[in-house]
Amino acid sequence: MTDKTPLQGSENELNIAGRVASYFIDNKLTLLIVILAFVAGVYAFLVTPREENPKIVVPAANVIVQKPGASPQEVQQLIIKPLEAILQGLPGMDHTYGTAMDSMGVVSVQFNVGENMEDALVRLYDRIMSNIDRLPPGTRQPLVKPVDVDDVPIVVVSLSCNGKAECNLRHVANDVL
Repeated sequence: MTDKTPLQGSENELNIAGRVASYFIDNKLTLLIVILAFVAGVYAFLVTPREENPKIVVPAANVIVQKPGASPQEVQQLIIKPLEAILQGLPGMDHTYGTAMDSMGVVSVQFNVGENMEDALVRLYDRIMSNIDRLPPGTRQPLVKPVDVDDVPIVVVSLSCNGKAECNLRHVANDVL
């Protein structure tokens, strides 16, 4: 009988991971594969363009519809829901989101990333105008306003007074600005 340590055992005693590891430990090509992977990684790092603020095109638009004198509930039922139904199935559209306010409704339409902005806006405007008769009487013509990612503010600051004391809000706002 011979003394065998776990490192000196036969290959039949190793599981699949051990056999793969022992193959690569004993193989002369392992060093070449590691060097090739390192060179490929360095090459990819050097040729991949990097930008501090990459331009991502996410075409979107707001469809603004006014109905003077309508409550938010009426705007929701008479304008937002029909407008969202009209826009369902628009090619290249990702999703819609509607908001109802006094006398006005806004439906935000987001298209798939990478869609051509001009083509998307033309399809949106065409779909709305070809179904304008589905909007209730007294509704003003819808306004399609494109939204750009760069138009979103980074910081919004709101200032207010409590109304009890003299308030120099304009001076404070100028200082903050």
